[in-house]
Amino acid sequence: MIAVLNALILGPLGHNELARETNMDSKQLSRTLVRARDTGIVDRIVSGEIPPVRVHYELTPRGEDLARAIIPLALWSKNS
Repeated sequence: MIAVLNALILGPLGHNELARETNMDSKQLSRTLVRARDTGIVDRIVSGEIPPVRVHYELTPRGEDLARAIIPLALWSKNS
């Protein structure tokens, strides 16, 4: 989850972009995104009405608050 928060703190990303940024396989990332959506941390945005549609993910205000709290802690623990 922290990797997804870290990637999305800079702005919205598509599924493949998130997979590259987080080094997660597609299945693991999908599970993480579903959990994050279910808890109100990430929004799934679908744009375009005619295929191909574009899906991207972005942090909700709650997700932004969580990222600002957790990311410094994660960096601290990594450097300690």
